[in-house]
Amino acid sequence: ISRKWYMKSLSLSRTPLFGLAMLLLFVAPAYSGELHDWNSYDISIPDNCTGVSSDLLLSGAASGAKITNVRLYAEVQHPRHSDLAIWLTFYDGGWKDLVLYNQGDLSTSGLLVISRLNLTRWNGLNPNQNWFLSVRDCQSGGVGSSYINFFELWVTYEVNVPPNSPSSPSHS
Repeated sequence: ISRKWYMKSLSLSRTPLFGLAMLLLFVAPAYSGELHDWNSYDISIPDNCTGVSSDLLLSGAASGAKITNVRLYAEVQHPRHSDLAIWLTFYDGGWKDLVLYNQGDLSTSGLLVISRLNLTRWNGLNPNQNWFLSVRDCQSGGVGSSYINFFELWVTYEVNVPPNSPSSPSHS
């Protein structure tokens, strides 16, 4: 081995770039996945602020998985959208709510479509949850059918895989 090459390799190991390369070798690799489900059962919405929910049980993500993104699509049928409060939630030691719609335009009625991308309210939490699309009609007197028509959810997650530790030598 030439002395010149040896000296260059020693000086390279002292550079910040070398340190970054070594750090990347020992960082736990990650993989991502997505949980998805829908509920198409009609759930009636009563008057006078009585809440109802359409639920989805998402499971199958590995232990230690963390949410990185949530997407939602929902359809709610109601004669007066201004009567409604709608939110997405799950319970994980406390309710984790996100209001999606709160007593909007007085002139709208019929099918209310809610589509949300890149919801980050739950980032870092466990994706294996029983999720609820909850609706409350806070006014009386709405004439016509009122129900949650459809609820669909996509939850993207990431899992860090710990690096393999060297096995202990056996003493036999």
